[in-house]
Amino acid sequence: MIPNLYYLQSHCERADLPVSCVEIVRNANLMNERDRRIKVGDVQIMASTLAMHVEDECSTKLFFALEADRKKYFNSPTNAYEDAIKRFPDVTDDIIESSKCFALGRNAASVFHSTQAIETGMLYLGKFLSVKDPKPGFVATVNELNRIVKLDPQKRSAFELQHYAFIEQIHASVISLQNAWRHKISHVAGRLTLMTADFSEEVAEEILMATRAFMRRLATEMPITNA
Repeated sequence: MIPNLYYLQSHCERADLPVSCVEIVRNANLMNERDRRIKVGDVQIMASTLAMHVEDECSTKLFFALEADRKKYFNSPTNAYEDAIKRFPDVTDDIIESSKCFALGRNAASVFHSTQAIETGMLYLGKFLSVKDPKPGFVATVNELNRIVKLDPQKRSAFELQHYAFIEQIHASVISLQNAWRHKISHVAGRLTLMTADFSEEVAEEILMATRAFMRRLATEMPITNA
């Protein structure tokens, strides 16, 4: 029975129920005394008292329950982002928050953090492309991608020709992102800005998945240069 008490104590500690933990330790200590004989009636009283403490302490807390399909987003927010985090560690916080906010039904917050992760990724992509725009960010990088893709192959630089396969593929990924958030996210002063706070679960999840795919492709496929 004592191991069960300590097991219960670990859960009470996680739930921040200190009074219940004190009661559990007290009962465990009583049972550990060699010469003490614990009667069935005493055990029943201990159990009733402990249950009362747990119930009273729980009444002072506010508990949330996640739907089963959201658990993975909260418990493993960086899942499938490992490569992106390794190469671009400064996106970690936004990646974690985008997943956890989605798990908690905070759809607009999830989309916000997704856009921040994308913005950071686009800054890295802009550096790779040597974007000259004085306002680096999403718009400047997209404009450079569009320029290269539309350019006559004979007029592309040696760098553009060397990395054109990647540029063409990442350009397609960016277009996919734009389609995912069409009429919901705008480009203000060259940066991504939410046009509305009313995002459905479906839209938030679509943007979350598109962000993950983009960041993974960027991390694994963007060539490493000395620039």
